[in-house]
Amino acid sequence: MLLPERQEDAPTYFIINDQPDTCGYCGARLEFIELKELDGEEVFVNECLGCKREILMVEN
Repeated sequence: MLLPERQEDAPTYFIINDQPDTCGYCGARLEFIELKELDGEEVFVNECLGCKREILMVEN
């Protein structure tokens, strides 16, 4: 995994739990977009229905 030059360039990953998936920034519900493999891990790519951010989630 390549380290970013600045901390804010690093993607933020949220951990999936047994609660409904919500945005870690605004709390709105998420819409699943696709499942990708990044750095050897399955990453669930979601879009926030409120703030429209891309939310990356991984299983613990």
